[in-house]
Amino acid sequence: MDVRLLKDREVAGILGVSRGKIWAMVKTGDLPPPFKLSVATTRWRSDTIETFINQRSQKHA
Repeated sequence: MDVRLLKDREVAGILGVSRGKIWAMVKTGDLPPPFKLSVATTRWRSDTIETFINQRSQKHA
């Protein structure tokens, strides 16, 4: 599996929501938080987002 590091813009595109919604979901605990690469850089692992989507799909199936 190829793991990519995703920006908030990319995660928003994958989930079909705005960047603001991504950060709101992180704040409420609905989306796993990103990790810090540096003081000003955060990223999500692509496999984390895939797992999140799969878990949500199973809940709503």
